[in-house]
Amino acid sequence: MKELGGPDTPCTGWAMGPERFLLTLPDDLPRIEQKKLFFVVGMGERFVPEIMKLRQQLQDKGHVCILGHPKDPLKQQMKRANKLNAAYVVIYGEDEEKESVYAVKDMKSGDQKKVPVSEFVSYIDGQ
Repeated sequence: MKELGGPDTPCTGWAMGPERFLLTLPDDLPRIEQKKLFFVVGMGERFVPEIMKLRQQLQDKGHVCILGHPKDPLKQQMKRANKLNAAYVVIYGEDEEKESVYAVKDMKSGDQKKVPVSEFVSYIDGQ
């Protein structure tokens, strides 16, 4: 306390490093499943209702979903998705709206597919 400008007060402290803490955990802990991270890109503000619906579908399936800012350019949103280590990027814009599809990019392999909106939920179940 004295070092912080207060009166000279006796006290006690305690600390434990994370390694020692982990050693105290039992071996039969439940497995923590790594959830897939989806980054959803809406190419303009008018697509916000659709990407909100998409986000809900992903979350209902137990996935983590982050929405990009619809006013940001695609390149900037893709950089953000890459920085966040997203497993997949789902793009929805004018072209996708016309074709009634989502463009789904696998960030690990770099493959991009057009998935019909009506088949998207079953598609992500297979991923």
